[in-house]
Amino acid sequence: MRGKERLQMLVSAVEENTLTLADRMHLECGAVIVNQCFEQAMSTYEHNASQILCLNRKERGVGLSRNLALEKAGSELCLFADEDIVYREGYAQVVIDAFDKNEKADLILFNVQQSAGRQTYHISKKGRVHWYNYGRYPAYAIAARTKSLKTTGVKFSTLFGGGAPFSNGEDSLFLRDCLKAGLRSY
Repeated sequence: MRGKERLQMLVSAVEENTLTLADRMHLECGAVIVNQCFEQAMSTYEHNASQILCLNRKERGVGLSRNLALEKAGSELCLFADEDIVYREGYAQVVIDAFDKNEKADLILFNVQQSAGRQTYHISKKGRVHWYNYGRYPAYAIAARTKSLKTTGVKFSTLFGGGAPFSNGEDSLFLRDCLKAGLRSY
């Protein structure tokens, strides 16, 4: 794969119009959009010369959504995303370049500008993610080599996060499991 086809966005959404979501988010590459809504359906369309796979599901829970998106991912690299993130121009190439510069990385965490009122930890210097600092990063900051995640079988918890019995923490548990599986995170 060359260029932006190497990266695929794994978008978790709730009751969204999936036909306009890629445009609203300014997606620059292919995507798997899992939309939690009141119907079961699958569709595809092209956006900016990239394939968008839309899966509407009745089941609730961000862990279920992210796991299904990962299961359907077919690109070399993936970036987890939420429906309310609007990406800056050039983000896809930044992600691809970061993995090209760090061939040992299985995961790379990025600063992602989110909507107002949704503040999160800002990464100020490059370095490894360790046991003592993995709990500060949101899922939408995580980019990964798809094969690394699929080979190790690491998945998001379905007990934690939006729509689950415990409303948050799925991202921290995911990163913990990545570390336990020996994945190199930066």
